Amino acid sequence: KNGRDVKAWIKSMAGHGAACARPVFVPIHRVLGLSGYEKSENAWNRLVSIPIYPAMKDQDVGHVINAVKKTAAGVS
Repeated sequence: KNGRDVKAWIKSMAGHGAACARPVFVPIHRVLGLSGYEKSENAWNRLVSIPIYPAMKDQDVGHVINAVKKTAAGVS
């Protein structure tokens, strides 16, 4: 999709109590002014990092899963 879809996804997830973010603030090729990295650009435009870490309790994992399901149903 595009950057607006990512922003909508992040906003919807936050509304369901699960903070998400872009996995990389700005791709390094952009910082360096390089071009020709279409696959990296495409991934950056589409990917979102969801809460996941080893110490998460099952209840927290379930909460994130439910937030993803609700968000996926409302953001296409």
